Amino acid sequence: QVGKPGNAVIGGHVARRGLPGVFANLTHVSAGDVVQVYRGDRVFRYSITEIRIVAPDATSVMSQTHDATLTLITCFPDEQFQDRLVVVGRLM
Repeated sequence: QVGKPGNAVIGGHVARRGLPGVFANLTHVSAGDVVQVYRGDRVFRYSITEIRIVAPDATSVMSQTHDATLTLITCFPDEQFQDRLVVVGRLM
């Protein structure tokens, strides 16, 4: 769950039917950038610590963590969708 210990995993599209998806800008993030996640009237800020490309069947990126972690997953590259872009952040 967002804001609590463990791995909150969110998946989304970079594009859908030729239109930008919710993660259209995810390929532009860098380590140290901050991602804000809204849950109700609360805002949780995560600092990006890791960015990597994995195979579509690399489910280990969704494993539980002890720290409050956010893992964002989308298809990559946006023209072929053959791999997955994984962006990991730690709660600030």
